[in-house]
Amino acid sequence: MNERPYKIDWFSGEHSDGEDWLAYASVYMSTVKMLLESFKEEMSSNEISLDRDPEIMILPYHVLGILPILFLFRQYVELELKGLLKINNKPIDMKSHHIYQPLLDVERIAVFSSRISDTTKNFVKELEDLDEKSQAFRYPTDTDGNRFFKSIGILEYINTLSNLEKLILQVMNDFVNLEGDFDYRKENKDESMNYYNPSEWAINSMNKIHKIMKDEESES
Repeated sequence: MNERPYKIDWFSGEHSDGEDWLAYASVYMSTVKMLLESFKEEMSSNEISLDRDPEIMILPYHVLGILPILFLFRQYVELELKGLLKINNKPIDMKSHHIYQPLLDVERIAVFSSRISDTTKNFVKELEDLDEKSQAFRYPTDTDGNRFFKSIGILEYINTLSNLEKLILQVMNDFVNLEGDFDYRKENKDESMNYYNPSEWAINSMNKIHKIMKDEESES
């Protein structure tokens, strides 16, 4: 296995504080995607291997199996929204874990407000209603011992992996487009915004990252 050292203390002085927040959001986003793919692969496999950890094999079937995905996804949403606000020099509440109001704040300064779909707005609002302080996906009770998830409205909506995946990917797609719009506006390009493709921007960004990684490996 070709291992690379992790550098969790890395912060680039060339980047704004907001871009550091977006860098954190990016790895949470990738981890959620990886978990979703792993769950689907596990559930579609008919093979049982004695060489594999049984705890990993049964996780997609556990009744609480989506809790880590939901927690990591909610963390991604909070990091991404706060990062988008910070790169636009907008204030954020460091003591709050709310995600719906930051979404509305981002919508107000977005290049295209239509980037944020109704699906994303509704899902983020429901997530906050369900987990206002970012605790419900981590602990069974609040600090007073009260059980979370007494209301099952949203739980019926996300109680299958396919439904959850559709919602998560829609939110991620909207946020990637928003980030691309802001980045494009910051670069002050001369081309018309009508010719700008945020999906292409995201692909180009990933290609640049992969090139940097390959260059580093060839130098080592």
